[in-house]
Amino acid sequence: MNSLVDREGALSHGLADIRTQFQIPSTFPEGAIAQAEAAAARPVSDHADWTDREFVTLDPQPSTDLDQAFAIERSGADVILYYAIADVGWFVRADDPLDVLSPREREVLGLMAEGRSNAGIAHQLWITEGTVEKHVRSILMKLRLPATQDDQRRVLAVITYLDAR
Repeated sequence: MNSLVDREGALSHGLADIRTQFQIPSTFPEGAIAQAEAAAARPVSDHADWTDREFVTLDPQPSTDLDQAFAIERSGADVILYYAIADVGWFVRADDPLDVLSPREREVLGLMAEGRSNAGIAHQLWITEGTVEKHVRSILMKLRLPATQDDQRRVLAVITYLDAR
């Protein structure tokens, strides 16, 4: 695989600035690695095998991941741009009930699953307890867990989370 070299680091600095400005997590959400490993273990069906195609990547030289890999091919007067992640739909479960949650809500729900209180979650994420309460309300609403006298909605949310992993 070929790599493009960003000697001045402009691309990596720019991406770091974007991650900081928009508070994009630097790690994968809880359970994402397990889902990817489960998808990789599934037998290959009818999706295209492009392992013989020569991709280049924007990642640093020693990197072996393909999250930004692409290949360019001439087609007459046009060019066709192929992304290594073009078949991502084959890997991602379409029925994941947690898809409706934001990355931050998944993070809060993951900490709920660890048994953390709102205060514990707030301390871990460096946010206020009020913000945690807003996230929890949003999680319960998005997971369609209505308030009833018979059920503990936080427990049901955690069960949904654990079942999806």
